Amino acid sequence: MMKVGIVGAGMAGLGAARTLLRAGHHPVVFEKSRGLGGRLAYRRVGPYLFDHGAASIVPRGRELERVILHELPEEGRVEIRQPIYLHDGLRTRPGDVAKNSMRRWTWDDGISTLAKRLAEGVEVRRETRVESMESLEPGWRLNGENFDAVVLTAPAPQTSALLATAGLPTPLSQVEYRQVIALMFGFDRPFHAPWHALLNAEQDHPITWMTCESIKSPGRAPDGHSAFVIHLSRQASRNGWEQPEEDLVHDALGHLKRLIGQEFGQPVAVSSHRWLYAQPDQTQMFSKVNLPGARCILAGDGLAGPRAELAYESGVEAARLIIQ
Repeated sequence: MMKVGIVGAGMAGLGAARTLLRAGHHPVVFEKSRGLGGRLAYRRVGPYLFDHGAASIVPRGRELERVILHELPEEGRVEIRQPIYLHDGLRTRPGDVAKNSMRRWTWDDGISTLAKRLAEGVEVRRETRVESMESLEPGWRLNGENFDAVVLTAPAPQTSALLATAGLPTPLSQVEYRQVIALMFGFDRPFHAPWHALLNAEQDHPITWMTCESIKSPGRAPDGHSAFVIHLSRQASRNGWEQPEEDLVHDALGHLKRLIGQEFGQPVAVSSHRWLYAQPDQTQMFSKVNLPGARCILAGDGLAGPRAELAYESGVEAARLIIQ
């Protein structure tokens, strides 16, 4: 049995940990925050519940889909039936039929339920930042603790900084992330539409993505109320990164009123979150970074792509390299 240190409890870290655990090994996951799943995050504001990172899971027939359907409990899993529409300058139209035919899920008490279930049985040390790593023969030392192997799944800048503490070069210098500002609104009035989310595919409007949480999943808002998550575009997020929340809210509500109606100008609940490493715009190839036989494996969305199922698979592959 190997003891494997895993840095980061996002989807890649959980994929690695689950794979190692089921193969009879002892994974130890270090997570600097209190939560699991990275951008699989939810927030409660009064009676409203928002998935303010990833809006849903669309595993596209990959490994994660098999796990969701055949290994994890079905309780609380919500299949999202309403499609995604597109908006061009706040003018809406139906989205791509093929993409809308793909199965997508969330969970009734928040999308991070998936992460919690993937972590069952795994030793996870939350609110624990890994400050250093040191090479041993044949393993590694993290924060003074010895491991047979390590898997580093944190965003590329954090992984690079950790590699530097061991005197190692980073192969992740070309990985770049976009910042995204998420805004959450609860209204004491209902909203009905034939879609659960709107996408600005051309990325030429400040609102690049909007989810109506109360359409997407039951129980996200009280009866007769509605809840929305808005993600600002890359440029709007960059421009507004240092702005106070009230300014961001004011501008977003102006767009929202033009999009769904003037009556949606006075929310009764407001919150925001700034995702520093929301998703990678440029990635590195997993196979170029990691070689068979290595005892330090890099994984995560920076080596997979900006989707939860891809990050999860990179963690699974990292675990398999170590097991082999």
